[in-house]
Amino acid sequence: MGYIIRADFYPNGEVVPLGLTDNHGNSLYVQKAKRIKHGSDEYSYFECLADGKRFLLTFKGVEWGVEHIK
Repeated sequence: MGYIIRADFYPNGEVVPLGLTDNHGNSLYVQKAKRIKHGSDEYSYFECLADGKRFLLTFKGVEWGVEHIK
């Protein structure tokens, strides 16, 4: 399933995920986002909570990924 991710990008390089919309038009708005580090790879990982669902967002360059929506 594809998602549209909305996020704020700040001049200091900080990225804050705001929400995601699936290909059916259903949206989840992020209430909590915690950036987590995994080794030295090039990805940024965000552990998020939205509408009682926990999920992981990955970000590298201009591409987002969504994993583990529960």
